[in-house]
Amino acid sequence: MPEISFSDTHQTGTRLQTTVRRDDDEEMVLWFELPWEFRPHDDLINLTLATLCGKLYDTVRLDLPASERCQATLRRITDAEVVCAQAAPFFRGNGDRTALAFSGGFDSLAAREFMPPEAELVALDFGGRFARERRFFERFEPHIVATNLVDVGMHRASWAFMTVGHILLRDVLRIERCSFGSVLEASKAFLAPAYRHQFARLPAFEYLGISIFNPVAGLTEIATVMTVLKSQPDLVSDCLESVATRGEGKYYRKQLMVRAVSHALGVSTDIADMPEPRNWFGLGDDFATDFLSPYLLAHTSTEQLAGLYSDEIPLEVLEFADQPNLDFFTRLNTTITEAEHARERQETFAHGARFDIQPYGRDDWQQLGRWRAAMVAAGMLAAQAR
Repeated sequence: MPEISFSDTHQTGTRLQTTVRRDDDEEMVLWFELPWEFRPHDDLINLTLATLCGKLYDTVRLDLPASERCQATLRRITDAEVVCAQAAPFFRGNGDRTALAFSGGFDSLAAREFMPPEAELVALDFGGRFARERRFFERFEPHIVATNLVDVGMHRASWAFMTVGHILLRDVLRIERCSFGSVLEASKAFLAPAYRHQFARLPAFEYLGISIFNPVAGLTEIATVMTVLKSQPDLVSDCLESVATRGEGKYYRKQLMVRAVSHALGVSTDIADMPEPRNWFGLGDDFATDFLSPYLLAHTSTEQLAGLYSDEIPLEVLEFADQPNLDFFTRLNTTITEAEHARERQETFAHGARFDIQPYGRDDWQQLGRWRAAMVAAGMLAAQAR
């Protein structure tokens, strides 16, 4: 039965570390470098470690004590037997601040524009090949939690590893609301019939009284790039170099987006030359690329879009890109905002208006439906998503 244990959990200065052992693997040290010298409460550390475990293990052993209520949450997070000492209940005050998970990418920069100016920025520094991110995002003076969790493979259980900075800093920043730069095409679920959006529910956040609000979840990457070009055009080149490494499909796609949006807005951008195409994706391999392909084609060239694909560009994409109305790629999908509280919905519409981002109208919904059907016909989308 798979088991994981954490031992010798301690802190020296700003470094919090623990020794991890998974089944018969060798022991390894997992560490977090905190932005200040403070000691997170034991339940925050336990919630962080449980979040990194996901649901991969039958038994999770922790060397820090946890209250009965915290242990119940740890079991919800892991679906496992949790073995740890009993602690007295701990009562924390309510939070009153919003904190954005900030990577410095286009989606993060756009999300920052859609949030109150006093919102906190929380960034994770994974080091290694991600060092390029820190070189860019540290200019915004976020609260940075450095960690080796990617190096030791503790990021594989769940996307929720992205929340560990918010968990560890919850008390010192008094976090009440957590935001991510998630965008519309992060999931194809919004194309399903009668789709109703629900923000993710995380047991650790529920325990800590943190709600989730993703301000750009109704926007495509096209719209987030457009927001950055309008709000901070001087950052576009550096941002582009921070999001991926030249030679990666992600870098080529992001540069194609910048070129497409610049063309649509009639502005020039000082960015690097296009890298050599390497035909990274087959049809249906990358939903975001497929979904945005008509807009990219309409504002760049067939040759440049073809550089992303190992397959021939389908006729359906070529025909759809010729349509005069592709506005839905740059507008706000209101199925997402309908899931927000009234205050947040008003904030989203108000910030969108600053950048001339309008909510979907009837024509946009019709065009989205036509493009959904065309994607199915082109083999880019399973028929079940119609």
